[in-house]
Amino acid sequence: MAGQLDALELMKVLPGVTLSSSLENNQTVYTLISVCHSLRTKNKSDVIISLQKDPEIKCSFRIKYCTDGFFRASIQFKSKEPYTNLKYKALLYSKEDNEKNLTFIEDLNLENITEKSIFYFSLPFGSSFRYDTHCYLFFQITRKYNDLTPMQIEAPDSEIIKDFSLLLEKKLFTDVKIICQDQVFSAHKLFLVARSPVFQAMFEHNMKESQEHKITITDIEPEIIDHLLQFIYTDTVEDLKEGQAEKLLAAADKYALERLKRICIKEIAKSIKDVQEGFDLLATAEKYNMPDFRAIVLDFVQKNFKKS
Repeated sequence: MAGQLDALELMKVLPGVTLSSSLENNQTVYTLISVCHSLRTKNKSDVIISLQKDPEIKCSFRIKYCTDGFFRASIQFKSKEPYTNLKYKALLYSKEDNEKNLTFIEDLNLENITEKSIFYFSLPFGSSFRYDTHCYLFFQITRKYNDLTPMQIEAPDSEIIKDFSLLLEKKLFTDVKIICQDQVFSAHKLFLVARSPVFQAMFEHNMKESQEHKITITDIEPEIIDHLLQFIYTDTVEDLKEGQAEKLLAAADKYALERLKRICIKEIAKSIKDVQEGFDLLATAEKYNMPDFRAIVLDFVQKNFKKS
């Protein structure tokens, strides 16, 4: 069978060669493999070689005895994810006990490495290996680095939310009016349709709002419409006053804005002071068809009811 020898034995067999470990800072890993005659009957043997610890990268060096009397070798990488940006150069040498020097067999460039990459040494070797002696394979693998130092370029933070907010604030290229009591809000159909399936239905089915480019809302206060549009354009809600979260929740439900419903119910939950208010919030979750939140509130009520 084949096995990996330690550093001391390597120094004895190959004077002047330094064995490096597989720590992250090392670029080269040397492995000495002892091959004895029993490999001819077992046909193949694998040696696991650790190339890097974090993230872990290993390769399996396989020796296979073929019917033509020669040995052949291959390398298979073992990792949990592909490392297509890594490159290695592998060199393979052999040495018998009665030889003083290493005999070069072949070098191999290893690139485009995936978690199941297999690389084959094309040249056979070892037909002269005797049954009664050990022979050694000296395997060296070195990580190759690109010659160019990559440029460090960072993209600036996204300003898309700010840009969308300015469209609403400055009323740029608006194409629909939202009338609420004595106030008129200018907006864009594209945003309303993209964010709310209710608004989408209004403009898709040639309803009055689509023909007149005007939406009249009588059951929501102007301050709540302002917060509703802020969410539609920026996906956020800011500066809610006391009591507005409940009203905005009703508006979010009307226009099927599920994320806004979650934001509102979370804001309402912050003000819960006792179990009775928890029961009220449970009713709110039922009213606006929020079963996952209902389960959270029910768990809160059950845990705190025993303490009251």
